[in-house]
Amino acid sequence: MSNVDALGNYFELIPFGTGPRICVEKLAGMVLVQYFLSMPVHAFEWRLPEVEKLDMEELLSLTIPKVVPRRAIVTARLAPAAY
Repeated sequence: MSNVDALGNYFELIPFGTGPRICVEKLAGMVLVQYFLSMPVHAFEWRLPEVEKLDMEELLSLTIPKVVPRRAIVTARLAPAAY
């Protein structure tokens, strides 16, 4: 999957269309997805609970969920006045 480009050059994945009917906002869509995903990752400290061990075992399903759902403790990185 690393060889597949999401901008419409490969026919395995065409999220924004291709050719003359390609979405004009494809670049904005890609940038905004990265931006909105990076905001909570950057704004908070993420850690696992002390007593839990990270279990990577998966169930066989269409979406491949984890057998034991992941849990994370989220704390703000900055003072509340900064947000």
